[in-house]
Amino acid sequence: MSQMDVFLLSVKVRALEGSSIDMDGCEFYYVEIFVPVDSTLGFEQKIAVAIDSSKEVLSSDNLQLEEISKLLLFKEAEWKGEGEFNDELREEARKSLATGKVCKGAFRSEEIEEECEYSISLDDLA
Repeated sequence: MSQMDVFLLSVKVRALEGSSIDMDGCEFYYVEIFVPVDSTLGFEQKIAVAIDSSKEVLSSDNLQLEEISKLLLFKEAEWKGEGEFNDELREEARKSLATGKVCKGAFRSEEIEEECEYSISLDDLA
């Protein structure tokens, strides 16, 4: 198996007919998606794979990608977030890397999204 990188995408989705995530009747939901990509690909190819793979996994759950608010290469050594939400993100990223499969975090409604703002600090990169 080739060396893998994991991309994290924070996305806004619309639940389509037949979706099982229609929790509270919101028009939109938010979720983080973790996509393993072959590290030998060029950066633009990695981004394309991450976006296409995200669309595929969402489509299979009857969800439509509406917006990508964050797209970043996950590097655990540079991830400095604290708290339960950030711990869950780290765990999903590790799982995606270990299994080679796309993983999703927990879905959040629009109201909860406003309460779950998080930030990512990166060490200075040379």
